[in-house]
Amino acid sequence: MDVGTGDSSPGLVTKKKSLIASERDAWARAAFRLRIAEVAAADVVVLDEIGLNVDLTPRYGRSPRGQRALAKLPRNTPANTTLIGSCSLAGMGPGLLLSGGVDGATFEA
Repeated sequence: MDVGTGDSSPGLVTKKKSLIASERDAWARAAFRLRIAEVAAADVVVLDEIGLNVDLTPRYGRSPRGQRALAKLPRNTPANTTLIGSCSLAGMGPGLLLSGGVDGATFEA
């Protein structure tokens, strides 16, 4: 079944394509797998960062057709909050809760 509406070569069917990163390099991925195989899992600590804003204001609303959805929110919203957490085979490690964003130096510290 032809899904698209374009000019296609004989014998080919137009279908949805799967996108992959253009930077993807099979050789670099294989080299990484060889390097990481030498590292003991107990020596690995995974860090993750999440930024959030706790103003709790919904972005969407409902209204009758043809009318704008209106809502009120505080004028002085709180600053963004950043959470950095760590996890290893031993379980959750220390975490860091900061007010505002994080730059490279803060993340390294």
